Amino acid sequence: MDFYTQKNNLTQRKTGTIASSLPTAKKVVKNGLSKYEDPTGTMTAGQFKFAAWYVNNRILLYRLLVGFLILFSAYTVIYTVIKAAWILIVEVPRDEKLFVQMTEVDDYERINRALSPQNLAVDETVVIPAGVDKYDAFTKVTNPNQKHIAYFDYYFDQGGLKTEKRSGFILPQETKPVVEFGLKDGIGGVLVLENIVYKRINAHLYADPISYMAERNMFEVENFEYKSVLHPEGANANIIKFDLKNGSPFHFYEPHFIVEFRNGGIEVGMAEIKIEKFESLQTKNVDLRSFADNLFVDEVVVYPSINYFERGEYFEPVR
Repeated sequence: MDFYTQKNNLTQRKTGTIASSLPTAKKVVKNGLSKYEDPTGTMTAGQFKFAAWYVNNRILLYRLLVGFLILFSAYTVIYTVIKAAWILIVEVPRDEKLFVQMTEVDDYERINRALSPQNLAVDETVVIPAGVDKYDAFTKVTNPNQKHIAYFDYYFDQGGLKTEKRSGFILPQETKPVVEFGLKDGIGGVLVLENIVYKRINAHLYADPISYMAERNMFEVENFEYKSVLHPEGANANIIKFDLKNGSPFHFYEPHFIVEFRNGGIEVGMAEIKIEKFESLQTKNVDLRSFADNLFVDEVVVYPSINYFERGEYFEPVR
């Protein structure tokens, strides 16, 4: 190649004649990490992104971990201190007190006294005239217990002269007279109770004994009337009349009652009655006679002598 040919080629390169004819490389488009593909195939795009995120945030993660460990350590230390204080201040004295109580001997006598029924309350015995050379003696007895029935034997002792021994009972929180009729001696007298037994009422059958009794003890006195021995109808006896009503919903087979005669609130006489087939809401006319001299009655009080906890005493009406 001669000089002129080389010079022309050099001129063409400078002007771009030859360069424009050369092929141009394609522009590389940046797709970021989302389109990254590992040529080796060992790491996915997601794994690569996580690795990049971890590298950028490893210091923050380290600080968070250190902060959590500090808070956890502080919590455990505070909890340990509080728990130790609780044990020393509360649990140790309590355990010592329990240990002392376990070593003490229980006062079973005191416990038995608390659970045992109370004794019957017995009033003074009163002897009153009942007729020609006849006297009646009575003593009011109270059962202070709420859940015990008192059973006993009794007799009256008049200075060594003893009456026939009989049996009686007093229901919970009941007061009624214990009476001996037809004594020959009107001087003094003492009620003697023997063989007293307190029977506890079954709480499974009778949860509230007092309410149970109140639902059955519904006898009412009505139309009271008194006529002295001087009255034409009286002849040689004082007349005491009244109506007794069974206001309960129960029928009684043969209930027994003690009738107390009063004058100005003071007991002046006693009588006893039995009524056969006393039905619910039925009213019975009672006519009593007394041969006591100088007797005046302005009121009568009726004491039922019925054991409501014995189902043989009564029955419920047919519905």
